[in-house]
Amino acid sequence: MNAKDPRRKARTIMASDSEWARIGERAKALDMSISRYAVQQMLTTRPPQPAGLPADLQWRLAHHLMVLARIERHRFERAGEGKAWQAIEEEIASLLKAEAQIEGKESRP
Repeated sequence: MNAKDPRRKARTIMASDSEWARIGERAKALDMSISRYAVQQMLTTRPPQPAGLPADLQWRLAHHLMVLARIERHRFERAGEGKAWQAIEEEIASLLKAEAQIEGKESRP
């Protein structure tokens, strides 16, 4: 398609002079117009992904981990190792508290 194609319209984007120059250099290196290069880049570049996992996936993972923890607790108790399980829970709680303090997320009364 060329610029005179009736289905194409002029659009406006904001760019600094240095950004525009860099875009122009890249387009020229590919023997493309700036317009064609910009459109191609925007349509073929993957959009940025949010940091971390989606909230629903985090919840499902936490739920599955809690189920697995309950299964393990039951298994320990059936084997007569309930005190060992309690020691594990206390150690985990201590580690989580230490991590929260390091990250500045500890709960204060």
